[in-house]
Amino acid sequence: MEYYDYNRICDDAVISTITAQVVDALSKQMEKMKEHGDSPYVQGIDGLADYLNIGKTIAQELKNSGEIPYSQRGRLIWFRKIDIEKFMQRNKG
Repeated sequence: MEYYDYNRICDDAVISTITAQVVDALSKQMEKMKEHGDSPYVQGIDGLADYLNIGKTIAQELKNSGEIPYSQRGRLIWFRKIDIEKFMQRNKG
């Protein structure tokens, strides 16, 4: 009779699932870094929200309040990454 360690099988399945999720999350983060990595700027409210991992409404409030400086020409808005980083340093909890 063959012996199966069902706890070990369950643990291996859980570990495999977690590993797959971590790899997926890291891949997404690396893609995000590639998108934002080359430019010293983040474009638009969507870009700011994505960069800070916050909602668009909060990103819009940060822009409107002047907490993060921005430049605008017509409808095009951009933020300097250095200004975003300064904001994050001032507001880290």
